[in-house]
Amino acid sequence: MNSSSRLVAWIAALGFLGLPAGGASAEDRLSIKDMTAASEKIMQEVRGMRDNAESALRQARSDQDMKTLDCVTEGLIAMKGVMKLFEGYYYDLANESKAGNQKGAEDAYGKLTTAKKKLDELDSRVRGCGGPAKTGIVEGKPVVEREVKPGGPDQDPVLAQWLEWLESWWPVQNRVASPYM
Repeated sequence: MNSSSRLVAWIAALGFLGLPAGGASAEDRLSIKDMTAASEKIMQEVRGMRDNAESALRQARSDQDMKTLDCVTEGLIAMKGVMKLFEGYYYDLANESKAGNQKGAEDAYGKLTTAKKKLDELDSRVRGCGGPAKTGIVEGKPVVEREVKPGGPDQDPVLAQWLEWLESWWPVQNRVASPYM
């Protein structure tokens, strides 16, 4: 390893050691009010998922389609179990919000969003029961819905801090092609 590679490795190691370990900074975190508002929106989405699954179950019963009925029932049972956990996290968030406990509210909100992701998977499974032709075969690409928080960072905040620190130690010099400067 030559000396310039050692220098770069040493600077990179010092940069990583000098970064805060918390990840997101205080200004990147949601306030209790924002978490509560987002959780209420998520709760409405989850209730809509449950209603759609129950209507699919009623439809499968009326059609007497045993394959679809079995698939929807299995997904709905799992969905109701996760919803029970989800509602518990929702109420934990409400209690922590009333107490003004930011850390407890963040923990409850994290659990709530994790349960929401699992409910999204279960909802997708229920919607795919029987496939488009009701043969049990799903063709084509899955639909992926993604929600991006407006005004979010364009890059990783930890990487941005590290790059700022690196530039302060090793400033970028303007390169000029002229040999007379």
